[in-house]
Amino acid sequence: MLLLVDDGDKYASSTETDALFIRGGSTLLSLNAAAVFTFPYWLHFDARFAAVASADERTVLPNVKVIAPGDRKRVLPEAQVFFRKMAARLVDPKLLDGDATIDEAARLSAGIPREFVRILKAGFTRARELGAARLDVKALEEGSRRLAIDYLTTAQSEKIRRGLKFVDLLHRLDDPFWPLLDSLHVVEYVNGKPWYAVNPLIAKDVAEWVATNRES
Repeated sequence: MLLLVDDGDKYASSTETDALFIRGGSTLLSLNAAAVFTFPYWLHFDARFAAVASADERTVLPNVKVIAPGDRKRVLPEAQVFFRKMAARLVDPKLLDGDATIDEAARLSAGIPREFVRILKAGFTRARELGAARLDVKALEEGSRRLAIDYLTTAQSEKIRRGLKFVDLLHRLDDPFWPLLDSLHVVEYVNGKPWYAVNPLIAKDVAEWVATNRES
């Protein structure tokens, strides 16, 4: 089992964040499971959290550079290493059709560990439906397409579509489109200066919207 604990910006108040990461942190770390904690940077300055974090063996994971702005289809070497190691802890290698499948899951996840797990899960679901013994890139892409439906369903308003097309063209995020980052319609990359892109799961759809606008 892999325990994923997401950061505090998803919680309604600092009280809830404290309850999870500080008062509940020791309990979570006592579970017999590998764990990935993504937490607000300001907890580094909280002595109570420092006491929890120092009580257990840990590895601090940096933000992983997944792709370069000029080549959004090629996964960078550091991301290949990171996610292949992560996959090795989660999945029997015999169930995967090579490293290319892991690399594609990393690309589609935009480097977000919980999305990487969701995408692999969706891929395995599709592989089982196809009767395949191993997960390959084709089944992974077909499975992840189902995850994309959720994002597309909630992107029907003109405001959201306008924001997605703006990000697709300029790779930046301005007001009033910041909520698209919280909803994961847009993702942030960290190659040097932060830059933004449409979630890889729906990038082709948004590119088609942009192309249609240019033709009309």
